[in-house]
Amino acid sequence: MRTRFLCLFLIWGMSAANAASLKDYAQSVEKISHEYHQQSREFLRSLNPQQQNLTAAQQVEFCGIVGRYVEQLYLATDKNREVLDFKMQKMTRQDIVDQVKSSKMMQLLASKNINCNL
Repeated sequence: MRTRFLCLFLIWGMSAANAASLKDYAQSVEKISHEYHQQSREFLRSLNPQQQNLTAAQQVEFCGIVGRYVEQLYLATDKNREVLDFKMQKMTRQDIVDQVKSSKMMQLLASKNINCNL
């Protein structure tokens, strides 16, 4: 009886730890995304609305913002792989890059000839 109770307690404890890790992961991704969107908006507001293309310096600055976003998302995912579902466990850095590049914002910015080599 004690053994069963101990096993159940350990399983419950592991489940609670996984739930806490998933919550931490979700909060981390939310924070990373919020910071990225805030930095991106600030950058885009700083641009001249009449400007057709970014200068080389502007492109480096913006791609730096996007690169940090990708890297932080990847690190958060990598750190929490063991508690993520199977699909998320297999996520590579390139998968994250592909998702970011296919986002609405990046599609809109394609008109400004922004091409970040991530």
